[in-house]
Amino acid sequence: MERNPSRDKAALRRYILEQRGLQEAGAASRTCDKIAATEQFAAAKTIFIYISVDGEAGTRPIIEQAWADGKRVCVPRCRNQKMDAVPYTVNDTVKPGKYGIPEPPENRRAVSPDDIDLVIVPGMAFDRDGYRLGYGGGYYDRYLLTARYSVGLCRAEWYVHTLLREPHDRPVDLVITDD
Repeated sequence: MERNPSRDKAALRRYILEQRGLQEAGAASRTCDKIAATEQFAAAKTIFIYISVDGEAGTRPIIEQAWADGKRVCVPRCRNQKMDAVPYTVNDTVKPGKYGIPEPPENRRAVSPDDIDLVIVPGMAFDRDGYRLGYGGGYYDRYLLTARYSVGLCRAEWYVHTLLREPHDRPVDLVITDD
């Protein structure tokens, strides 16, 4: 009998959501230091990054570093099976959008994927080849088709040898953990 990867991925998602708690103090800062040390971050003029929630690898220090470096920061907005990169500024107030993902003001126009230098991707888990276990919507897999360079952020305990893969899954170029 052939295994159904979607069913196995769904079970793994449930397990990880049950297990993950708050990120250890200092872990987000270490992640920021690791990303800031990459040549891709240094060279990027525009980054696309998620605003972390619910035990995800923390992104606030990375966002603040990008602003301090004069970079344009964009965050996701999901509409109609499409994810856009929308500018996010230091003065913005975010509110939960689709799936509870924090989004900047509604009046922001999306930035073209061609203008994004670096995509920082969330994942419940990543494997050694850069494949991720996301939340199951496929938004990042579709977006990664256009990405110049992508970095996945992962809690160290969920950086694994191999994850189940489906034909539509897209890997990131680099995985950085919070250890």
